[in-house]
Amino acid sequence: MFHRDGLRKAIALAAVFALFFQMDILMNAQSVGEIERQFQVAKNLYNEGKYDDSRLRIGRLLDVINEKGIESKYIRAQCYLILGAICEQESNPGCAEENYRIAGETGITKVDGVDLDSLELYRKIVKGERPPTDDRVITGEGKKKKKKFPWLLVAGGVVVVAVAAILLLKKKEKKTFTLNVTKGVGVEGNPVTGTYIYTKGQRVDYRYTLADEYDKMTITLDGNPAEYSGHAEVTGTIIMDRDHTLEVEGTQDTINELVFITDRNEVEINEGDEASFLVYLSIDPGTDITVNISPQNTDSLIKVIEGNKHTFTLGNWNLRLTVKLKAGTDTNKDTEEEILNISDEKGIVPTKSINVKIIDKDTGYKGPGVWIDNPSDGEEVTGDIDIQAWAEDTLYGIEKVEFFIDGTSVQTDRSSPYSYQWKTRDSGKGPHVIKVVATNNNGVEIDHSITVNVVYDDPPTVQIISPQNGATVSGVITIKVEPQDDVGIARVELRVNDDPVQTLYASPYYFELDTNALNNGTNFIKVNAVDTAGQSGSQEIEITVDNRE
Repeated sequence: MFHRDGLRKAIALAAVFALFFQMDILMNAQSVGEIERQFQVAKNLYNEGKYDDSRLRIGRLLDVINEKGIESKYIRAQCYLILGAICEQESNPGCAEENYRIAGETGITKVDGVDLDSLELYRKIVKGERPPTDDRVITGEGKKKKKKFPWLLVAGGVVVVAVAAILLLKKKEKKTFTLNVTKGVGVEGNPVTGTYIYTKGQRVDYRYTLADEYDKMTITLDGNPAEYSGHAEVTGTIIMDRDHTLEVEGTQDTINELVFITDRNEVEINEGDEASFLVYLSIDPGTDITVNISPQNTDSLIKVIEGNKHTFTLGNWNLRLTVKLKAGTDTNKDTEEEILNISDEKGIVPTKSINVKIIDKDTGYKGPGVWIDNPSDGEEVTGDIDIQAWAEDTLYGIEKVEFFIDGTSVQTDRSSPYSYQWKTRDSGKGPHVIKVVATNNNGVEIDHSITVNVVYDDPPTVQIISPQNGATVSGVITIKVEPQDDVGIARVELRVNDDPVQTLYASPYYFELDTNALNNGTNFIKVNAVDTAGQSGSQEIEITVDNRE
């Protein structure tokens, strides 16, 4: 009777767990369908030009995908592609390239036949005009295959009921975090304004300087402002362990007169390239002000391609106007200077001039630059360290930065921030050469090398000199211990039959043990040595106690 009732209970329990497993599959199938539906909503918001709403919905969608552990690399890739597309629509190529890079890490190579690194990608992403060429290519909307209900998996749930229960109860850890950046007036550097999504634990470096007219810089990280005076470069690192916000703003002394203010007094531009600056009014003008921006020289190589004429009204006088310039080319090899005039049609606001330097491609261009920011040359390092590099090419841009340890290539980065996490123990103690090689988009390479010394503390070893393993003892005995460590021993602990007995903090490490307090027969002695770094090593022996008369 007992066995029959037990069998009934076992069958009932298995049936309950099988039901839970089936419900889990149903919920997962519904989740995938809901994810696809939510993606289409975000995509439609993008098509309607509602970029903020689309970006917000995509951020929530990626969180849901990670929290529920849903395998949907196609949806994930398209989410990052739309984020990149939004950045492009907002004239933020740095933000766009970062999101395209993250999309590329999903294993997807093309969308509608367009490579992920194409800055024209957003024109294709929502159209779905071409079929896929392989399983890593995303196209637009098409017919979806009808999914068969996984009855075999449901039946298998009876066998793996314990695993199914754990999966149902396990909380999925969030694996991506959002960095919202706002770069205001008066500062230059990266990252620029945009929304970026990074994986958990990823390092994000920022680097900013003040424009000439500005006196102070305020960097607010997660609502905590820090103020910097002067024009020195300010750098920092954010570890993506949660969602973060970064706001950077320049401030200047209060101006009481009506003048044009720009975020810089001089603009450098390479032949054939574009550059931009900001202009706004210092105080309320009390009337509409129409501003004209044009080169002083009518034969100038500089053309104002955006913002050449704009009206500041009583409602927008303090909003920043973006002025975009494009430089032409000539046959000489000189760096030329032009004057750009900012004038008011009514003559109420004094004319302001900005100096523009046009750098010749042949003589003004200095090639790519690269530098290892961390660690420093000659530094002692241990454990896992982040090798951080800076690279820049003002004309052609950086194609890639490659990291080498002792001449062996270990990683290639194709977008900033450039970094590599080095496990120093894999290379061993002693001097090692770190080299980074930057390659620009014209194929020119430049490198920078440093030498560091890897040091680390090995764990201690310990040996019981006496008594010998298996010895028969009686009365009071001396336990002699010999620990060794490459740095230093902090203490040696004695345990008998797993009970703590005594701790010694200095040599000689001799323990006195009264075996009369132990039972006759087999007993176990264990010593544990701990070094100054908290690492430990141990040895255990067996002794036979015989205190019978």
